Amino acid sequence: MRSRPRFTLRSRRTVLVALIFATACVIAAILLTRKKEPSYGGYPLSNWVKLLSDINEEDFGPDCTQDQAPDAIVAIGTNALPFLVEWLQYKGGPTPVRDAVYKGVQEFPVLKKIHGLEQWAWKDNKIVRSAGAVIAFRILGATGAPAIPELFRMASKNPPGIELTPQHEAIEALTGIGETSLPALVSIATNRAIQSCARWQAASDIGRLGTNAAPAAPALLGLLEDEDLLVADGAAEALGEMGLEPRRVVPALTKAALRPGGMQHMVIGVLAKYGPEAAEAIPALQKIAAEKEKYHEIVRICAVSAISKIQVSNPPPKPPSP
Repeated sequence: MRSRPRFTLRSRRTVLVALIFATACVIAAILLTRKKEPSYGGYPLSNWVKLLSDINEEDFGPDCTQDQAPDAIVAIGTNALPFLVEWLQYKGGPTPVRDAVYKGVQEFPVLKKIHGLEQWAWKDNKIVRSAGAVIAFRILGATGAPAIPELFRMASKNPPGIELTPQHEAIEALTGIGETSLPALVSIATNRAIQSCARWQAASDIGRLGTNAAPAAPALLGLLEDEDLLVADGAAEALGEMGLEPRRVVPALTKAALRPGGMQHMVIGVLAKYGPEAAEAIPALQKIAAEKEKYHEIVRICAVSAISKIQVSNPPPKPPSP
């Protein structure tokens, strides 16, 4: 019977060296093909972006601080865009493994001696970077316009399950870019194939552009009648922020306020902002306040409050003196 071949010490060493060489080649290939981050002041873009995030707790030293971060982002400019877009798409966060490691560190304090273990388990630094990337787009403003097509694609793609983060972040980034993103935001808000929360966010975020969003007024007025009441309320919120002429907005808002369901208090609150210029809405608001069976108590209270604000702001004329 033929005996099974045995690995000699020399052959084992040869295999080990081959494995090490192959691993080194893979690592080298990854490092060589990976895009090098642009830097400012000797620090990579990711450091500056993390400093912008509210959940950042890293200290990079006196030469890399939060106060300096906006200048760094502006200096790097469009070179930052491919990285910012990539970082926005991160879907990580808490996982069973991270939770288990964190609990283990708390149970066995000796594990805290392992550098970075507790920090890794407690907080995902890539989430910090993703949150900072949104703020970086606000700093760049119109400079970030070349990223609009990719951000629009991200915002229009409904993620599986309940994972909304990349879609939400993309809409936030589009809003941060400003007026140039208005067509993309309108397209997202009016596309019924996109999920409700994303459409609502795009609609309401349009209002953050202020008077620069005036070209979107017809689309927002149309959304007040959208079958998705959440989206309609987002449009109402935007219209209230934009401060358009009341003769264009108040009739449409009044009609929307009479639709039961949704967040009517938002629509009614916007009417109240117009003060005396919303006087024509008072009959509708009085109807809402009076019909207990049809409208929720909170909505009726809001209607009463709005009537009070409109009437106080617009007192009836005094009769002529005799």
